[in-house]
Amino acid sequence: MSEYYKNIPEVIEFEIGTAITTRNEAIESFKDLGPIDLVHVVKTLKKENREIGSYHMVQGVDCSSIATIAAYLNTLTYAMDDSAGWFSKPQWKVTSGVFCCYNAFSRVDLRVEIHIPGGVDAYVIDEKGNRYPATADVLQESFVSSVLRSIWSQDDYLQVPATRRLSPLQSEATESKFLEAAKAVFWQGVDIGAPEQYQFPTKSCNYLSLGIKKYFCETQRAAIAAAFFSELVSEELEIAGHVADCYFHADDEIKGLKILNKSLRVFPNNAVLLESLANFLKSKDCIEDAIDVGNKAVKALPLEFIPWEQLCMLYVAKKDFRKALIIMNACPNWPYNHVDNSIRFPPPAKVHIPSKDGILESSQSIESEIYGHGQVDPTLQKLVGSQLRGITRKVYSLLSKLTLNLGWEDLLQLRIDVFVMDEEYRQFKHVAEKQVTRQKMEVFTPVEPPAKEVSFENTLTAHNEEKDLTEVDHDDIKNINLQQTETLNKSLEELKIDTNTPSHSRQGSKVVQMINNKRLCERWLDMLFMTLYEDLKVYTIWKAEAQHYKMQNTDYRRSQAEWEILGDLALRLDRIDDAKEAYHNSLELSSSMHSWTQLVEIYTNENKISHALNAAAQLAVHYEKIYQLNMFPNLIGKCIFTLIRANGLLKVKATLSSATFTKHQLELLLPFIKSAEDMKINGFDY
Repeated sequence: MSEYYKNIPEVIEFEIGTAITTRNEAIESFKDLGPIDLVHVVKTLKKENREIGSYHMVQGVDCSSIATIAAYLNTLTYAMDDSAGWFSKPQWKVTSGVFCCYNAFSRVDLRVEIHIPGGVDAYVIDEKGNRYPATADVLQESFVSSVLRSIWSQDDYLQVPATRRLSPLQSEATESKFLEAAKAVFWQGVDIGAPEQYQFPTKSCNYLSLGIKKYFCETQRAAIAAAFFSELVSEELEIAGHVADCYFHADDEIKGLKILNKSLRVFPNNAVLLESLANFLKSKDCIEDAIDVGNKAVKALPLEFIPWEQLCMLYVAKKDFRKALIIMNACPNWPYNHVDNSIRFPPPAKVHIPSKDGILESSQSIESEIYGHGQVDPTLQKLVGSQLRGITRKVYSLLSKLTLNLGWEDLLQLRIDVFVMDEEYRQFKHVAEKQVTRQKMEVFTPVEPPAKEVSFENTLTAHNEEKDLTEVDHDDIKNINLQQTETLNKSLEELKIDTNTPSHSRQGSKVVQMINNKRLCERWLDMLFMTLYEDLKVYTIWKAEAQHYKMQNTDYRRSQAEWEILGDLALRLDRIDDAKEAYHNSLELSSSMHSWTQLVEIYTNENKISHALNAAAQLAVHYEKIYQLNMFPNLIGKCIFTLIRANGLLKVKATLSSATFTKHQLELLLPFIKSAEDMKINGFDY
């Protein structure tokens, strides 16, 4: 009997218990929702008096009680590889196990420890390493934390190779327990943080409230979330915005409008309510009304990015690209703060990852499942656009939409019309400095009558030069946004202007007129223009080369990794057809999880049922290899549920039946169809 699990990935330790010790030391560094759950076991070979320690990561285990956690640990005792041979081998057995689940509310680590034979012990470890008994409240908070980590999972496969992903809410009973626990800790949600697009977590916008809405809307059962939030509106009226959003998603617009109308009468300047109303108006093509509401939302919550992003999108929909660019420049931006909760475990003795095709012994093998192979052109590797994160990435997306509507040349002209250019700034600064110099000379130099006669022509020339420098309107200068340039501020403070003096020279007036009604471009937005330029340059070269090879009747060859980078590039630039072409070219070389992932999202958004299901079937095979076995949250589940909501269950099932899938692919997809029927998602009854 082998010392490894038959169908569970695991990491073998050099020294037993190092994983638990490392996690204990890292507790104080955990942020927001914390790290993925850790399972550590000790396996014993009694005949040879040997022991080994192994661990793996897991998401989706039912942590609602000590019994359910102990039940998961107990399943590991039956998961050992017991493949028989010609000669009997000593049997390895699991003799003890520890399940570690981080409690994001109380900032402690819940531990459930079992001994075989023996009993079950539950306790918590705080940031200082102190040990306390596990109370009912701690268990409840840990359960909610575990589910939220599954909902907000970023699928960081490479950091932790030995990872299993299970469905966190596998039944209606488990969902009911989760909602009950979430309601009990709901007002503590502000303490666990919020997604990256929110600068400050609030009672209505945090991982808990937004996670509940995200889960039930993506599973196409938004009515359940609406009922949950409705019970909380009496305590916090802002929650009504979530209720309305859920009703709109459930196609119950009357109820959504009623609750918005009622809430806005009491709280007319609440940004969450106004955002919900603006989104609804936009969906009905009432762009002007949506813009009015969007402006109110920005005024109500100027420090958050979401209202500004919404208003910018509304102006793009209106084709008012000048105002869209102004809004983009004015929106708040803060540095991307990557929350890294990964634990740096000691180097393992061995990584054992059983798969359908054999054993994957390292994370590099897993990486080969996700990304393509081959050499990459250095020009493609240097593209900064693929590294953008947080608010900057969202603004880049808005900027690419402007480019798609206007074209690069017109976007540059719009940039010149809206923002102060370097040459204009230098000219204005030169005029300001000359005026300051003249004023200083007038203050410190005594005025005496000329000692000799001055000709009329020289007097007129000097008079005109003086008027040239004083021909500036003070109100125009005051309107220029100079907050980002300290030097220009100092120049303006020292610049004194006499607006009553007539002048025939227009040099100073023209300089100021050029930057009148203009703004200074934020440095980060200016850098995004450069990033967009680099992306467009590479994209243009790619398309020109492809066209040239096509005219020569020659195949345009790239490595698989390069095709994936080009596909991501086209996707960033909203060139969807080019992105699909690049991903398909990548897949012609070899199957890649990354390419299939992107195609699933693209075809689902385009509502192309057969193409989306084909991509989902291919992706399901990759998911199985890396032990992403959860039904939801899952991109495949999201795809199938979205297609059912848009087209009905019967049509999706008919398309699935008529497709040429292998038996194994059908076995992987049919559970999602059954889950949709059991959960009675929108569209299951037609």
